[in-house]
Amino acid sequence: DAQESRGLGDVYKRQQLPLLVESLSARSLSDLVLQVGVENSHAIVESASNDQIKGMLDIQLWDREPGKRDTLQVDEFYRWLETWNELGALFVVEKLTSLGVEFVSVCFMKHLVATDTRVVGLSVSGYDFSHFDVIPRGGFEEIQDESIWFVLLDSLQHLHELVPDFLESVLGRCSFVRSILREDISEQRVSDEINQDLSADRDSRSEEVGYITATDAFSFLSIAKSSTLEQVCTLVQYDLLTR
Repeated sequence: DAQESRGLGDVYKRQQLPLLVESLSARSLSDLVLQVGVENSHAIVESASNDQIKGMLDIQLWDREPGKRDTLQVDEFYRWLETWNELGALFVVEKLTSLGVEFVSVCFMKHLVATDTRVVGLSVSGYDFSHFDVIPRGGFEEIQDESIWFVLLDSLQHLHELVPDFLESVLGRCSFVRSILREDISEQRVSDEINQDLSADRDSRSEEVGYITATDAFSFLSIAKSSTLEQVCTLVQYDLLTR
């Protein structure tokens, strides 16, 4: 371990980190970040491309449970968001926009409630971002996690200043016509649908680099279980189920 730490320190000293990071796969980049810690990874993520970061987050943020669809661990993302905010407004905006509206919406909607004041015709005394009124989920008196809320608020401000159209799209996905005191059941449905879309996109990226998803593996094994080895070996193309 001491030798690995010295080796990493030598990389910093020789200013070779950008070249090293550029050559890493998403898996290797993830391993490197785990070695130094998310909170100490500023120089690493500054040197990584948007595609590398997206691939790394695919690895680090999704919880894998056998027999079930992988689920996005939203609160873990806020550790990254805090680090990005520390690197400045331009950096965090670039990373968030590269992740896309759906991903950012899922991460934001867990900790905020957005109200489109054009629809309801009133403000709920929150933070104003264009025509959206934003408050913490649960209200200001019952903030789920204050550290996450302030990281989120900083990010909202950066997006509002630099890419207001992107932020409006995100808040539009987080906005529901609701009673302020009652959750709208459609909100959970929308969140589930976006999660499913994100999971499918992630599966596609994984397949492009040679990974087999749990769903595809299960489908293939189900067919293989009822087929002979000769039949499996003579398959020449995938069907829609097993890809």
